Amino acid sequence: MEKEDMIELEQEALLLNQDMLKELKNIINDINDKPQHLLQLKHPHWGSIVGSEEEIRLAVLKDELEIWEQRTENDPDSIPYLGYIRNTLKNRMEELKPLNRVKPVIKPVNAIQEHEMTWGKEYE
Repeated sequence: MEKEDMIELEQEALLLNQDMLKELKNIINDINDKPQHLLQLKHPHWGSIVGSEEEIRLAVLKDELEIWEQRTENDPDSIPYLGYIRNTLKNRMEELKPLNRVKPVIKPVNAIQEHEMTWGKEYE
């Protein structure tokens, strides 16, 4: 193997190591600087997440947005389409906020009354 080939292989290995170190740094930061929104909904004894669907979704989206912002700190161009991703997450969070949601009006049906209304109809 020629010396030029060896140098080229060493440079390629160095670049791969740098990429792996960046990825490892991201994982360590995600563990150490973990956003706390979802953890606030964690039950102290059971360890499971407790809350309404909207609360849980909102907490997860907030955590994800914080992770994206942590990873890009001083280099927002390191992640392609970051602005689009950030706007998408923020818009989805706005949709889930309680004041912006229109809840459908559902009339409760008493199962016993419904059963009594249809009682004997199959024999008519």
